[in-house]
Amino acid sequence: MAAKSGERDFNRVLSPRGRSDIERLANLLLDRISKSAVIVHSAAKRTTETAVILSEKLNIKRIAVENLYHGSTETYLEEMQLHSDNEQLLMVGHNPVITMLANDLCDHGPVFSPGTCAEFEVKNGDSFKLLNTIDPPIK
Repeated sequence: MAAKSGERDFNRVLSPRGRSDIERLANLLLDRISKSAVIVHSAAKRTTETAVILSEKLNIKRIAVENLYHGSTETYLEEMQLHSDNEQLLMVGHNPVITMLANDLCDHGPVFSPGTCAEFEVKNGDSFKLLNTIDPPIK
């Protein structure tokens, strides 16, 4: 959903469809995400709403990071490294950077549409293998 006239992109909220998509995605992730996982997300309104839905449904901790909103792939990687001691890490961010990051991490990264989730295997903290992409189920 594009920003309304006079509305800053940072303050945009999830559309009703976006909220529904994330709720369905969270249901798909229930058996895949451990209780020790952490969500790192941009502090923008819609990514925070996304993280809250996921956090509540999956019963996991979330951390808002202000600099992800205008961050580069390097910014996202730095945050991933800061939280690399977690068994699982979910990143909730923005396109095109999140797609660029996925492509930087592997030879054939996915293109992210809103709500897409990518699962990577991390080896030695610096090597990533794309295992799977999960899109919210179509309603």
